[in-house]
Amino acid sequence: MPIKRDFQIASVWSRLALCLLFISSVLIIIAFSCTGWGENGLGEHWGLWRKCGEYDVDRVGCLNLDGSASDWWAFTQAASVFGLIGTFLAFGMLILYIFTESCKQKKELVVAMTCICFFCGIMNLIGCIVFGVYWDRTYMEEIVLGQTVLYWLSYAYGLSLVASILDLSAGFVLVVETKNNKEAVAE
Repeated sequence: MPIKRDFQIASVWSRLALCLLFISSVLIIIAFSCTGWGENGLGEHWGLWRKCGEYDVDRVGCLNLDGSASDWWAFTQAASVFGLIGTFLAFGMLILYIFTESCKQKKELVVAMTCICFFCGIMNLIGCIVFGVYWDRTYMEEIVLGQTVLYWLSYAYGLSLVASILDLSAGFVLVVETKNNKEAVAE
């Protein structure tokens, strides 16, 4: 069967879940790799894996943050890794479910995808919450050379939050798909 026809005959719920997971995958890739989780008024940018500065005279370029001594930072990194891998896994499984004859109408596959979506959405959301809480506690504001420097959360943090909400939404959509799949098999 051609891909277009497979997509057209798939249920509206599985197509919606595919779109949600595709958008979530794009957002989580951007959030995972960019230095836009937090910023300050001095032009410094923090990501999960590195800190870069526009006006940092002590260093040129970026400072790696992997292997961070901070427990909350390491937890956020780990939760984001689980979120990234889970989103890709659920997206790949859904592609198989929609476009592969041997996987169509497999309730077990839909249940597995649902569990993965909920797990990765919750892990990513918890990671975002931990990052947001500890970022505010650690980097509120400071005085540097008589000037108040403010810190704030940035775009990659927001993208990660949206990706976790999309993963959870895909999980709920797949619950409906499981119910519809059960009714289709019963008939």
